Amino acid sequence: MVTAKLAAEAIMAGITDKAAIWSVNVEEEYHEEKRDNTRPPG
Repeated sequence: MVTAKLAAEAIMAGITDKAAIWSVNVEEEYHEEKRDNTRPPG
C-alpha cells in the first residue's frame, strides 16, 4: 500500500526516480519465505 501511494505521488509530481519506491520494505524480516512446491512432501 505504501508503495502504491509513493508511486502515485511520484507520477503526480513528475518524478521518474524510483528509488523511494524500491526502498519500501527492503529489510529481510519483511520478506516472505519462498517455498519450492514442485517437489512432493516427504
